[in-house]
Amino acid sequence: LKGAGDTRNPMLATALCGWGIRVPLAFWFGHSLGWGLPGIWCATLLDWGGRCVFLGIVFRRGKWKGIVL
Repeated sequence: LKGAGDTRNPMLATALCGWGIRVPLAFWFGHSLGWGLPGIWCATLLDWGGRCVFLGIVFRRGKWKGIVL
C-alpha cells in the first residue's frame, strides 16, 4: 500500500493497533496476569494480527488503486 501511494492507512493501522492493542494487552498479559515476556510477545502477535486484518480490508476495498501521486 505504501508503494502505491497510500500512506495514511498503514499509518493508522500502526497507530491504532500499536496503541490500542499492543500497549494495553502487553501490560495486562505481562504485568497483571504475570506472564512476563511471553505475555508481551502474545500481545505483539495480536497487534500484528490486528494490523493484518485492518490492512487486508483496506486492500480488498481497492480504493488505494485510484490514488494519483
